[in-house]
Amino acid sequence: MDTGANQYQTAIAADNHSGMTSCEWKIKDKQAEVYNHTASELKELQQNQEVIVQLDHDENKWAVAVVVKTLDEQKLRHYTVQTEKGCHNQ
Repeated sequence: MDTGANQYQTAIAADNHSGMTSCEWKIKDKQAEVYNHTASELKELQQNQEVIVQLDHDENKWAVAVVVKTLDEQKLRHYTVQTEKGCHNQ
């Protein structure tokens, strides 16, 4: 016999994504909505465009570079850039 408690547990299990309840998902969705409220799409970089890139995330080092090639077949914003010291994939 299926009790109300078992039906409740079954409903939670159906909504359970990575161990989160539907209520927790609603909270996450609201947080994402608030966080992304002022976000905007970035323009695609063009070949020969000058950019500033972070070369070493641990030491917070930045350098001026030029976009040499767009590696963006799937719209993932991947580029090859040329700095004074050579080419880097970003």
